[in-house]
This record gives sequence, structure tokens and C-alpha cells, in this order.
Amino acid sequence: MSSMHLLPAYWTTTNHKKRKRKKKLTPSMEKSLIAHEKYLAKMGVDPNYVRIPTPLKTGSCMSIYKCNKYPEKDFDMNLNKITPLHTKDWYVKWVSSIVLISAQLSTAMGVELFPDYPLTMVLYLVGILGWLLVAYWWHDRALMILNSIGAFIMATGIVKFYFGVL
Repeated sequence: MSSMHLLPAYWTTTNHKKRKRKKKLTPSMEKSLIAHEKYLAKMGVDPNYVRIPTPLKTGSCMSIYKCNKYPEKDFDMNLNKITPLHTKDWYVKWVSSIVLISAQLSTAMGVELFPDYPLTMVLYLVGILGWLLVAYWWHDRALMILNSIGAFIMATGIVKFYFGVL
């Protein structure tokens, strides 16, 4: 008796690779190929063009950042502006950021200017709602989810402060 039954399932000697035969072209496939070649000729594509595959460049650790935003050269701290200035989202995001920073400062310092009023929670809520608006304008789902949850938490804190129930 062999000991093959003691090995995991992926240690099998059975070859599961099926050799695929080339499919014969059906008349409808031939029609679509002819129509596609006519379209390519109309668009000015050379009929003898053959794409030469190029190997992936994996020598750099920055190879995962291959997109139009990041240059091909080595990564260095280039702080050139990409986002537009003085648009409505620019103003809202900066005002919201300043409000959030002031809320963090008042939380860290323990400042209670108005003890009967949850100032830090209101500041957090205003800043978070500002960023929620910016996320909506940018169609950024991650920011929308983050700020929606944050706004819900702050709103429930304010309701609990005033009514004492939840």
C-alpha cells in the first residue's frame, strides 16, 4: 500500500491540465472579425502591427506606484502643488481642518469655556461635517464612510449630553 493517502490533496500525481484545442471559427465569429478589421483600417491602424510584449520592471521598490500621479524617477519629497487653489472644496477642507485642530487642542488642554455646552463635540461635529461635504464633492467613499461614522458618534454624544439618554 502506498502512503499517498497521507499527503494533502494538492500533492497528487494526477495531471489536471487539459490541453485545449483551437476553436474553429463560426460564421458569426468570422463576420465580427472582418467587421473589426474594417474598423481598425478605418481608424488607421496598420494591419501588420504586432504588439511586442515588454517584461515588467521589478527592480525598484517603487514599482507598485506606477501610475500617472507619480514620476518614474526615484522617490524624493517633491512638494509641488497638484490640487487646485481657492476653490470651494479648498476653503471648506481648510476651515474644517482648522476647526478640527481647535477641537483637538481644547480636548487636549481640557479647556471648558462653556461648562453647560459641549463645545469640543460641537467643534468636532462641524469639522467632520465639513470634511464629509468635501468627500461628497470628491466622490471619495473612504472619507465619506469615515466622516459619516464620526458625525454619528459626535451627534450621539451631543444628544446624550443634553438628554442623558440613548
